[in-house]
Amino acid sequence: LTPITFSERTREALVSDGAVVRLSKIESLMDQKRESRPFWHIVDGPRGFLTLKARPIEVAIYPDPQRFFVPDSFNRTKFQQEERLKSDAEDLRKRLGIDDVTEILPEVSEATERFFGHFDETGIRLLGKDYNHLFMRTNTPTNKSGSSVADVGDFSDVVGLLVDDWRAGDGRPRIGAARWVVPSEIES
Repeated sequence: LTPITFSERTREALVSDGAVVRLSKIESLMDQKRESRPFWHIVDGPRGFLTLKARPIEVAIYPDPQRFFVPDSFNRTKFQQEERLKSDAEDLRKRLGIDDVTEILPEVSEATERFFGHFDETGIRLLGKDYNHLFMRTNTPTNKSGSSVADVGDFSDVVGLLVDDWRAGDGRPRIGAARWVVPSEIES
C-alpha cells in the first residue's frame, strides 16, 4: 500500500502549530500484542477486530494535553463528535491557510499504534496521567451492528493501555474526540 502523506507545506504548517506528524505503521492489535505492547485490556470485538490493520497514513496530533482533544467533544454521541471534528478541521484549515487536511475518528489499531509509537519516541504516555487518564473514541465497531465502537485511553504506567467500548449513540464524560489530523483524501 502506498502511504498517504501531507504536502511539505502542510506538514510544515502543522509542525509550526505544535503538531507532531508521523506515518502510521501498518499493524493490527494482534501484531501489537505479539510485540508485547502493554495492554491492560482489549475489549472483545467482532471477527476481524484484532486483525484490522492501521492504514499507511501520515497523522498529525497535538500532544499538548490542552490541545489533544477537540473542544466540547466529551459526553457527545459519535455523530456529534464527528460533526465537531469537521468544524475543528475547518477552523484549522482557515487558521493555518491550508486546504488539504481533515480530522477523523481513527480506527482502533491506528490509535494504539500511534500511542505506542509516541511513547517509544518521547517517553510520554498519551492519555496517561498528564491527560487525566481520559479516552478517545475510534471509528472501529465492537459489535456486528456498529452500535458500539472502541475507545482507547487510560494509558497507565503500571498496567498499560486500555481498549474498551461505548455505545455510539451515547456520550460519556471521559470519552472525547482526539484532534486526529490526516490528509483530506482519507475518509474515516
